[in-house]
Amino acid sequence: MNNIRSKFRYRSNILALGLILIGLMVIFTFGTGNVSAAGNTVYVNASGGSDSYNGLSPVHTTGKTGPKATITSGVAAVTANGTLYIANGVYSGTKNVATNKNMNIKGQSKTGTIINGDNINWIFFMVGQKIVISDLTICEGNTNGAAIENNGNLTVNNCLFQNNNATYGGAIKNDINCVLTLNGCTFKDNTATHGGVIYNRGSMTVINSNFFSNSASTDGGAVYNEGKLTVETSKFSNNAANGGSIYNNGNVTVINSTLNGNFANIHGGAIYNVGTFNVVNSSLSGNVANNNGGAIYNEGKLKVTSSILSANNAGTNGGAIFTTGTSYTSDVHFNSIVGNTAVTGNAIYNEGTLDVSNNWWGSNNGPVHGDVFGKTVLSWLVLKLSAVPVSIGNNDHSTVTADLRYNNYGLILLGSSANGMTVKFTTTLGTISQASVVNGTSKSILKSGTKTGTAIISAYLDNQTVQTLVKVKDTISPKINSTNPKNSALGIPKTAVITVKFSEKISAGTNINNIKVKNINTGKYVNISKLISGNIFTIKTATKNKNTWYQVIIPKAAVKDLAGNNLQTSYSFKFKTSR
Repeated sequence: MNNIRSKFRYRSNILALGLILIGLMVIFTFGTGNVSAAGNTVYVNASGGSDSYNGLSPVHTTGKTGPKATITSGVAAVTANGTLYIANGVYSGTKNVATNKNMNIKGQSKTGTIINGDNINWIFFMVGQKIVISDLTICEGNTNGAAIENNGNLTVNNCLFQNNNATYGGAIKNDINCVLTLNGCTFKDNTATHGGVIYNRGSMTVINSNFFSNSASTDGGAVYNEGKLTVETSKFSNNAANGGSIYNNGNVTVINSTLNGNFANIHGGAIYNVGTFNVVNSSLSGNVANNNGGAIYNEGKLKVTSSILSANNAGTNGGAIFTTGTSYTSDVHFNSIVGNTAVTGNAIYNEGTLDVSNNWWGSNNGPVHGDVFGKTVLSWLVLKLSAVPVSIGNNDHSTVTADLRYNNYGLILLGSSANGMTVKFTTTLGTISQASVVNGTSKSILKSGTKTGTAIISAYLDNQTVQTLVKVKDTISPKINSTNPKNSALGIPKTAVITVKFSEKISAGTNINNIKVKNINTGKYVNISKLISGNIFTIKTATKNKNTWYQVIIPKAAVKDLAGNNLQTSYSFKFKTSR
């Protein structure tokens, strides 16, 4: 019985050992296969690569070591948190590339690395992970989120999106509960039914990016937003749709950006808002709507502060802003609202609740008749001008401030008017620099130069001119321009009169009696008489000795100019009489 048990144990051990060896072989086989086909850094090269290579080298070396040929193969080969490097070249027909792991996708250059979808389908689909895409051109994608559909956390840096087309989001669709960040990107000639460039349902941030010549057949020439959108230091121009740049049905904040020259075939040349929209320190100029709201059509909650709304046009109502419906609100403060046009309400047409206090309307008189429909404007910003100090000397300076921080009641306000307005400064004396408005003021420097008098300083902003005065005093000391005889002159007649010519008219100074003529040979001073006429100082002496050196000594403060400025340094010259 013991022998039988021993044999059974032996056979069981042999079987277990065999199973372990087989398992190790399987693991080793799959493991080595993964190592050879994937890596933390993978390279793709359209011209020198092959999808049979492992992608672990930017160039083909030996065997299977070399770059991949396609984006699809490269994405599959990158391990989690790895980087895919794509060499310059055109990657045509790239479509349906799905990512299911964190990774960086980086092109060699923005203009040289071109991912072309050939209008077949979407190009990238980001599935629930963190992806960073940089330095690519992504073009000719087709269907929803034609270039990229994001279902994760996506950051796009320094990329060009061009000629993509979709129903929702011509270039990018950002799905609900997803995060999209765009930094330094350019979007051109993308089209869609909704959101010519982007259809956003999640959280989206746009920084330093440029949207131009994009369009949507219905809403949002550049962006259709249903989620949360923040735009900073970006540009929207020549985009077209109902809501030429942005159609908002969510929450939008636009900061330090320009939305200029956009077009709406119906409402909202730049913005169509049916949610919550906040515009801060931005420029909305030259936008056009065929119907209402040349710059902004508001059917929600709108706030515009410290911004420029100029030269916008509406074919019907509200050249700059149109607010419809009694339940909708617009807060418009500390803006420059100048030169907008419409049939009714050249600047603003209001049917809702509007607070439009303390804006700049192009002059100290406030809005003119026809600027605002549906609201009486009681307070507005006025332009003031001041200089510190108000009295300066020659070659000195004064700080001149054009100030837009006061309203027509003389109250200084906590908010600041729009940055970037150009104030023109002129002066009748000296020179003055030019400056734009920053935080409610435009500061310039008056440099007085050499002339004296009263400088009349003018500041021009739109249709308003204001002035202030700065007195420029003479602070330049007189100087000696020439003498007769000249220094070290020879052969001067014994009876010659000595003259000194100054740079300006003079009078006697405290040291006038210390002007001397010295016989250098004897060391003695000679008797003299003095006369001042204009800027000429004349010295007469008794008959001088022949063939003798004489020195004329003029101490500092011997004379002064008519403003009281003393001669600052002593001066002397010599001459020798004739034989």
